[in-house]
Amino acid sequence: MESNFDKINKEKIDEVGRRLYDLQQVIKEKKLPVLVVLEGYSGAGKGSLIGKILKYLDPRFYDVYTFDDKTTLKAYPFLYPYYKVIPSEGKISIFDSGYLNRLLGYKIKGKSDERVDTLINNIVDFENQLSNNGYLIIKFFLNISHKTQESRLKALESKKATRWRVKKDDLWQIENREKCDKYYDYLLRKTHHSE
Repeated sequence: MESNFDKINKEKIDEVGRRLYDLQQVIKEKKLPVLVVLEGYSGAGKGSLIGKILKYLDPRFYDVYTFDDKTTLKAYPFLYPYYKVIPSEGKISIFDSGYLNRLLGYKIKGKSDERVDTLINNIVDFENQLSNNGYLIIKFFLNISHKTQESRLKALESKKATRWRVKKDDLWQIENREKCDKYYDYLLRKTHHSE
């Protein structure tokens, strides 16, 4: 049975969805390349959010990309996988877990701060280069409480069908949440810029 809250929420989501569709048509007409980067904690719902957004968009004009150590080749520079899939005119590229999550993974694996700072500078240069060439970059960071994150990941881990979704790095985030909060704050401050 649908509650009043659910009905209002669905109406709002539908309203926003229609607006997203209209904006996508403007992006297409103006030939504006758009990069949407979703970052955030494991279990924050990045994939679910992307699924909700995509229901309203024309699939001919967007692509979704996920990056992790298995999909990024070690023989190439850090930003190579992102350069490869930047959107063309009138299209949208959505990055599900972009470079900040990879940098957190580097931190987990003990890479030097100097190496990470170099990569941060490369990210800022990459985004500036895109922005200077007419790209619109929209970045989101999905934050959830430690308790919610732990609950969601434990629920996934407890079921055979979803256990595969929980990685060692996800569990590390739960055990080291205070470190993650500080590190994400640092990364967000270093990579934030607006024009």
